[in-house]
Amino acid sequence: MKKQGGWQSDADGHWKLCTCGVKLDSAAHTFVWVTDKEATAAEAGFRHEECTVCSYEKAAVKIPATGTAEEPTEPSADADTTTDDGSASPQTGDDSNIALWLAVMFISGMVLTGAIFCSHKKKYRR
Repeated sequence: MKKQGGWQSDADGHWKLCTCGVKLDSAAHTFVWVTDKEATAAEAGFRHEECTVCSYEKAAVKIPATGTAEEPTEPSADADTTTDDGSASPQTGDDSNIALWLAVMFISGMVLTGAIFCSHKKKYRR
Protein backbone atom coordinates (compact mmCIF):
# COMPACT_ATOMS: atom_id res chain seq x y z
CA MET A 1 0.00 0.00 0.00
CA LYS A 2 1.28 3.45 -0.97
CA LYS A 3 0.35 6.82 0.56
CA GLN A 4 0.74 9.98 -1.56
CA GLY A 5 -0.77 13.46 -1.13
CA GLY A 6 -3.59 12.37 1.19
CA TRP A 7 -4.40 9.42 -1.10
CA GLN A 8 -3.71 5.83 -0.22
CA SER A 9 -3.47 3.31 -3.03
CA ASP A 10 -2.77 -0.24 -4.04
CA ALA A 11 -2.78 -2.03 -7.41
CA ASP A 12 -6.60 -2.01 -7.56
CA GLY A 13 -7.49 1.61 -6.73
CA HIS A 14 -7.09 4.65 -4.50
CA TRP A 15 -8.94 6.17 -1.57
CA LYS A 16 -8.69 8.69 1.24
CA LEU A 17 -8.66 7.46 4.81
CA CYS A 18 -10.71 9.26 7.45
CA THR A 19 -9.20 9.76 10.94
CA CYS A 20 -11.80 7.26 12.19
CA GLY A 21 -10.43 4.62 9.77
CA VAL A 22 -13.23 4.71 7.14
CA LYS A 23 -12.29 4.66 3.44
CA LEU A 24 -13.61 7.70 1.56
CA ASP A 25 -13.65 8.56 -2.18
CA SER A 26 -12.64 5.04 -3.21
CA ALA A 27 -12.16 4.71 -6.98
CA ALA A 28 -10.27 2.81 -9.66
CA HIS A 29 -7.04 4.21 -11.06
CA THR A 30 -7.06 6.34 -14.22
CA PHE A 31 -3.74 5.66 -15.90
CA VAL A 32 -1.75 7.65 -18.45
CA TRP A 33 1.58 6.68 -20.04
CA VAL A 34 4.66 8.56 -18.82
CA THR A 35 7.94 8.20 -20.72
CA ASP A 36 10.94 7.81 -18.43
CA LYS A 37 13.56 7.52 -21.18
CA GLU A 38 13.01 7.99 -24.93
CA ALA A 39 14.15 5.17 -27.21
CA THR A 40 17.03 5.99 -29.53
CA ALA A 41 18.43 4.19 -32.55
CA ALA A 42 20.87 2.23 -30.42
CA GLU A 43 19.20 2.05 -26.98
CA ALA A 44 15.79 1.00 -25.76
CA GLY A 45 13.73 3.39 -23.67
CA PHE A 46 11.33 2.93 -20.77
CA ARG A 47 7.83 4.10 -19.88
CA HIS A 48 5.32 3.41 -17.13
CA GLU A 49 1.64 3.97 -16.39
CA GLU A 50 0.81 6.50 -13.69
CA CYS A 51 -2.54 7.30 -12.06
CA THR A 52 -3.63 10.89 -12.71
CA VAL A 53 -5.33 11.12 -9.29
CA CYS A 54 -3.02 9.48 -6.75
CA SER A 55 0.25 9.12 -8.76
CA TYR A 56 0.35 5.32 -8.30
CA GLU A 57 2.90 3.88 -10.76
CA LYS A 58 2.88 0.51 -12.48
CA ALA A 59 6.16 -1.22 -13.32
CA ALA A 60 8.12 0.27 -16.21
CA VAL A 61 8.01 -1.40 -19.62
CA LYS A 62 10.64 -1.38 -22.34
CA ILE A 63 10.32 0.74 -25.51
CA PRO A 64 12.27 -0.99 -28.32
CA ALA A 65 15.15 0.86 -30.00
CA THR A 66 14.16 2.55 -33.25
CA GLY A 67 16.90 0.75 -35.18
CA THR A 68 17.85 3.61 -37.47
CA ALA A 69 20.84 5.77 -36.65
CA GLU A 70 20.23 8.36 -39.34
CA GLU A 71 17.71 11.14 -39.35
CA PRO A 72 15.47 11.22 -42.44
CA THR A 73 16.79 13.60 -45.05
CA GLU A 74 14.89 16.10 -47.12
CA PRO A 75 14.99 15.64 -50.90
CA SER A 76 17.66 17.74 -52.52
CA ALA A 77 16.68 20.90 -54.35
CA ASP A 78 17.83 19.48 -57.68
CA ALA A 79 15.71 16.31 -57.33
CA ASP A 80 13.32 15.87 -60.24
CA THR A 81 9.80 16.24 -58.86
CA THR A 82 8.21 17.80 -61.93
CA THR A 83 6.00 15.93 -64.36
CA ASP A 84 6.18 15.94 -68.15
CA ASP A 85 3.80 18.88 -68.34
CA GLY A 86 5.96 20.96 -65.97
CA SER A 87 3.71 20.80 -62.89
CA ALA A 88 5.26 20.09 -59.50
CA SER A 89 3.07 17.12 -58.50
CA PRO A 90 4.84 13.89 -57.55
CA GLN A 91 5.03 10.88 -59.85
CA THR A 92 2.52 8.15 -59.01
CA GLY A 93 3.81 5.43 -61.32
CA ASP A 94 0.59 5.33 -63.36
CA ASP A 95 1.64 5.83 -66.98
CA SER A 96 -1.53 4.43 -68.60
CA ASN A 97 -3.26 6.33 -71.38
CA ILE A 98 -6.78 7.32 -70.26
CA ALA A 99 -7.99 7.72 -73.86
CA LEU A 100 -7.22 4.05 -74.53
CA TRP A 101 -9.23 2.94 -71.50
CA LEU A 102 -12.17 5.18 -72.48
CA ALA A 103 -12.13 3.69 -76.01
CA VAL A 104 -12.12 0.13 -74.59
CA MET A 105 -15.03 1.03 -72.30
CA PHE A 106 -17.00 2.56 -75.19
CA ILE A 107 -16.45 -0.46 -77.45
CA SER A 108 -17.41 -2.86 -74.65
CA GLY A 109 -20.61 -0.90 -74.08
CA MET A 110 -21.45 -1.05 -77.80
CA VAL A 111 -20.86 -4.84 -77.91
CA LEU A 112 -23.03 -5.34 -74.82
CA THR A 113 -25.81 -3.19 -76.29
CA GLY A 114 -25.66 -5.15 -79.57
CA ALA A 115 -25.80 -8.47 -77.74
CA ILE A 116 -28.85 -7.40 -75.75
CA PHE A 117 -30.56 -6.06 -78.88
CA CYS A 118 -29.94 -9.30 -80.83
CA SER A 119 -31.15 -11.55 -78.01
CA HIS A 120 -34.25 -9.39 -77.56
CA LYS A 121 -34.96 -9.50 -81.31
CA LYS A 122 -34.62 -13.34 -81.43
CA LYS A 123 -36.87 -13.74 -78.37
CA TYR A 124 -39.80 -11.81 -79.87
CA ARG A 125 -39.37 -13.01 -83.49
CA ARG A 126 -41.02 -16.38 -82.84
